[in-house]
This record gives sequence, C-alpha cells and structure tokens, in this order.
Amino acid sequence: MESVVKQTSKQAEDILYEIAHWDNNQKIQRRIVSAANRYQLKSGKTLVIPCVRHYSREHHLILDNLDLISRHVADDDQGFIDQFSNYWTRKEALIIATNAGQINTVREELSRRYVILGGFILMKYQKVEVDANERIYVFGDLHGQYDLVRGIFTELGIQDKETKVFVGDSVDRGDENLKCLELIQPHNPNTYAVMGNHEDLALQGLLGNKDYFHCWLGNGGQDTVDEIGWDDIDSIIPMIEHLPHALEIVRGGKSYGFTHGGWPPSLSAYSFQELQNGYVAHQFGDNLSHNLMWDRSGAKDTTRGIKLKSVKGVEYIFHGHSVMRRHAINGNRVYIDTGSFCYSNITCAVIEPNGDLWFYSNKEDVMED
Repeated sequence: MESVVKQTSKQAEDILYEIAHWDNNQKIQRRIVSAANRYQLKSGKTLVIPCVRHYSREHHLILDNLDLISRHVADDDQGFIDQFSNYWTRKEALIIATNAGQINTVREELSRRYVILGGFILMKYQKVEVDANERIYVFGDLHGQYDLVRGIFTELGIQDKETKVFVGDSVDRGDENLKCLELIQPHNPNTYAVMGNHEDLALQGLLGNKDYFHCWLGNGGQDTVDEIGWDDIDSIIPMIEHLPHALEIVRGGKSYGFTHGGWPPSLSAYSFQELQNGYVAHQFGDNLSHNLMWDRSGAKDTTRGIKLKSVKGVEYIFHGHSVMRRHAINGNRVYIDTGSFCYSNITCAVIEPNGDLWFYSNKEDVMED
C-alpha cells in the first residue's frame, strides 16, 4: 500500500489537510466521516446529502416529489464527506482515508470480513471452515428455477450436514425467485452464497439507484417483481445485502474460492486471500467488488481455448455468470453456469472429501473430470 500512497502523494497533498484559518492557519488532517450523495439541481446548484449508504431511496423519493433534480447520483456523485463537510469522490476519499489510517477490516458475524473505507463497506469477504469429512456441493446460477435445483438435491441425496455453496444470481428470469432466495439463506444448515450481479442490481435498484433499477427490471428483475409484487418487493433487501462478494471455504487445510463473475486480470498478481486486505481495496476501490461480480474475461478466454493462470491461494475457484453449454475448467478456475433459465440446466460441482471433483447437471448423467 505504501507504494500506492507514494504515487499519489503529490496529487493528494492538497486534499489531505484543511487549513484552519480560524486557528492560526494550522493544517488539520482530514478524515472521512460519512458517505454522501451529490445531486445536480435544476437551478444549476449542487446539493450534497450525507447518508448511511449510497443509493438512498428516501432521498430520491423526496427530491423527485419536489421536482428539484436534473440528474440523479451516479459514478462520482456517490462519494464521501470529511469532518469539515467537504465533498470528495470515492477515489479522493480513498486517499484521505488511507492517510488518516481509516482503511481497515473488521470481522462480523458468520466470519465475514468487511473491507471498510471510513465506515463505508467497499467489499465483503467471508471465510468459513467446514467439516473435512463431508462433501461440498457448488451450484451454478439458479435464476428462479427452484424445481431444477431441488431436483439435484433429491437426485444426489444432499444432506443438511453437507456443505452447499451458491455462486450468485439466484433471482430473475424465473418464476420461483423467492424460494431460491430462501434456499441460499444462512439459516439453512451449512449453506453459503456469494453476491451475483443480479442480486447487486436488485439491491442497489431497490435502494434508490435508478440506473441499476431500470437495468434490473430489463434483465429479468421484472419476473421477480411480478412474482413477489410491488408492495412486498423490498422484503428481499435483507435477503441479499448480507451476501459476500468473495467466499473462501477451508476444508481439511485446503481452501476453495468462490466469486460470481470471475477473477479479473487486474488481480492476477494477488492470491485469493489478499482480497480481504485493505491495500487491495485501496488500489481498486469499489471496482473490486464490481469486477468480482461482472467479469467475463476468464470465461471468454476459456471458450476461445486460451490457457489461464491458476489463482493463487486456492485449490479451485468457482464462478457462474457466463453461460456455457457445459461446465469448464481452465487452470484452477471452474465455470458452472450452464443456463438454468435458457437451457433448463443447472450444474452442480461436487468436491469429495479427498479433493476429487466431479459434476452433475439436470440434463446430463454424472460427469467426471
């Protein structure tokens, strides 16, 4: 992290300190104290509203009703404020918070580690240790196809004591989205899941980001709304917002990684475990979690026959997101989204206690690799 700070130190010098004109022009170190949304008003002025999180639905509703806004928050309009009420973009806030020693990590329930910037969560990382004598079942994207995934549970005789992992996109494009969401909740025995781009679209959209909201509805979210209803759709927020962007499962001293989209080229120098470190978040900011959910580069290279480097720190890393007609392994990267909504086919990867890996899907017999 020191090298990153050095590279930006000259540029950052002007924003790291406030000159206290009221106190003999002393330099006071800035600190990030809150997230903030910045709105462009029709009058041409700018309105900054501090908030607990970005995408405040309440802010949008109030300002819409008052007919004041010419542009909603997006990109650099989702930032932070310091103790002097100055507004800073996320990139600037990262520099300020790093200088003030505010980049850190904290442990939460269920072994989650949140990468924090001044109290704002940049990325969620979860690490759990499971029974070394039990199988791990890893499911591709469900997309509301509850009957398909229950069929796999039945066919394979999956038990409560065994570990179940879902690689994201449990919702949208199907007609049993709520059942799929309920299936991935942590109150179910030995059940874990990561945040998919569809969960992220739903979450940010329901919290007030209009761009995300319209993108969500246009990419299968309308199916989820039609099933649950507008009056109750906010009930899915607490079912989604706890999901980590990266999951590490340790069994018998071996680690397995899980992200929805992939492992972007920008992370090629890092081990999986380094995702939870503050200096990685410092380098990539909120692009880190975004890329873990949305990256398709590895999947595209795999379909083109390009060999990928293995991700350091894990035996295998599992992804969904990019639909393939059959599961694929490239290096230690495993792609298991086989088109639940378009091919009626969910693939389940099974990791035996001895480390052997094999696959089962709705439309094929057991397939071994």
